[in-house]
Amino acid sequence: MSDGQRHLEYLLGLTPKQFLMFQTLQKETTTNEDISRKELHELTGIDSATIARTLSKLMEKGLVHREYALSENAPPHYRYKPLDEIEYCDHVARTTYEFVEAIYALIERIQINDDEHGGDVWAKYDPESSGE
Repeated sequence: MSDGQRHLEYLLGLTPKQFLMFQTLQKETTTNEDISRKELHELTGIDSATIARTLSKLMEKGLVHREYALSENAPPHYRYKPLDEIEYCDHVARTTYEFVEAIYALIERIQINDDEHGGDVWAKYDPESSGE
């Protein structure tokens, strides 16, 4: 697994297995418009309950959409579709922006705390000021 993939999993709040399911959905829906849980089971061999939990998590994160399908040849069922490439890039960009904004807010709180207590909380991270 690459560092980039681990970073993306962390940023999106997904476990490695959830991320793998999302990648499978992306790959398999390039030729099909959407996919059913049964088709996912046939592709991956993962049990239906795990697929259902994972799809729920991916929908909760806004990475997958679910639509109710009616067909003459099959009983009513749900079909799943991941974000398309542009939507996915927008989602990652928005999530990254929110992540960076949260870091800036934390840094600002630390600096305010630093000013109030007269110390340099950043000195321990600066090799020149710590004598290393």
